[in-house]
Amino acid sequence: AILLNRIRQRYLAELGPDGRPWVPSMAARIRATTGRGGGTLFDTGRMFHSIQEYADTETSRAIATDVPYAQYHQFGKGFMRRAFLGMANEDADLILSAFIKRI
Repeated sequence: AILLNRIRQRYLAELGPDGRPWVPSMAARIRATTGRGGGTLFDTGRMFHSIQEYADTETSRAIATDVPYAQYHQFGKGFMRRAFLGMANEDADLILSAFIKRI
């Protein structure tokens, strides 16, 4: 839950897992000039809202999206790479801290 929340916060702030800002998309620039709103990778919100925690196996979890075009943004195939899934060192520290508190 901690990592899912951090990923969503970074997505809305248009930051990659490494904390670097995404290059603004042309579509977001156009929407901003027309007053339509919606930032980079956030036209309808479909991809953002699809980021969920899944039961990967009986004993593990994964955070992923089922939107088919997400892979092109995450890995930069055909689009400019704007990674949104991933974990930073700070995320690992927060998760470890929460884990230790729980024990």
